[in-house]
Amino acid sequence: MHAYTDYHSPVWTRELNNLFVKEYVSGTPINELSKRLGLTVSALLARASRKGLLSAGQPRPDGWRVRACMTCREDFGSEGVGNRICAECKRYM
Repeated sequence: MHAYTDYHSPVWTRELNNLFVKEYVSGTPINELSKRLGLTVSALLARASRKGLLSAGQPRPDGWRVRACMTCREDFGSEGVGNRICAECKRYM
C-alpha cells in the first residue's frame, strides 16, 4: 500500500500526511487509523508528535488549528496565525 525505505519506515507522502492529519484531528481512533492506513500505532503517534497534533492533556491554544506548512505544504498543528512552518521544516532552516 505504501512505499517503504530500506529501514521499513513508511515514506510519508504529502497526501498520506494530510489524510492522517485530517482523520486524527477529526477524532478517528488511532487503532482504526492504524488498520485503515496499514501503519503501526507507534508510527502514527510519532507522526502526530512531529506534526504538533499531540496536546499531552493540555488544552490547545485559542489560535490552534491545522494549517499547511509554507515550506513543505504538509498539514500540521499550528499554534497560531504566526506559526506557518512545521517543526520538521524549522529544523532544517
